[in-house]
Amino acid sequence: MAGKRLGIGVIGAGREFGAKVITADYHDLIERDDIAIIDVVTRDSEHFEINMAALAAGKHVLSEKPVAHDFRDVRCAAGLAAANGLKTKVGLTFRYSPAFGEVEVPQSYYPPGGSPRESWRTLYYANLVANFASEVLGEIEGNEGNFDDGLWVQEVVNAVEISHHERRWVSLPLD
Repeated sequence: MAGKRLGIGVIGAGREFGAKVITADYHDLIERDDIAIIDVVTRDSEHFEINMAALAAGKHVLSEKPVAHDFRDVRCAAGLAAANGLKTKVGLTFRYSPAFGEVEVPQSYYPPGGSPRESWRTLYYANLVANFASEVLGEIEGNEGNFDDGLWVQEVVNAVEISHHERRWVSLPLD
């Protein structure tokens, strides 16, 4: 990605991490022309609404899991992304952590005042965002871990919930 710049708006973490622009309304980030990717790291109950607003505005979306709590909503988000030619990705713990990826870092390093756990979390996040940005820029083919992949995971989660609450086996697909 050397030489290429891609604006990324992070919704849910700006005040804590010293972002250049801070706003109380996520729509302000979604409406900016200099932002191509919206990264949703809010409480999971807010993911679907923000994901849909970002996709409707023509932004590529990286969303922490779950994309939505109902698989039908995930299907809707995946369909909107496909219709608009947008890339999506679901942030799943450890997908890009150094233990599973190609990033090598001395195990003894972590920021002053920090902890090894915080250091690994930071590396995971950096690898996740870098991978997604490379997909958006076309430097990596495909779109691994997109909302379509998240759809079948959420459908299984919903089936397990139904099975538990109704005390019966539920077959897939749910529809």
